[in-house]
Amino acid sequence: MDRIAEHLHWTTESCSVYLVEQRGRWLAIDCANHLAPTFAGPLVDRLLLTHFHRDQCGAAAAWQQAGIEVVLP
Repeated sequence: MDRIAEHLHWTTESCSVYLVEQRGRWLAIDCANHLAPTFAGPLVDRLLLTHFHRDQCGAAAAWQQAGIEVVLP
């Protein structure tokens, strides 16, 4: 996970995955096809999927089962 700005982190798995922090809450943008919801620790409480390709959202069900809110376009 690379920090690219004060409140923005980035990693690449099967796609680019971003973490955005605002007021202590974290939003993940996309989750790749195998990235576990715990990769960023207990920080993420919402996942935004940009589109429905497997490389962007293949792991979304695991994130939802972990109690993370999944937001769809």
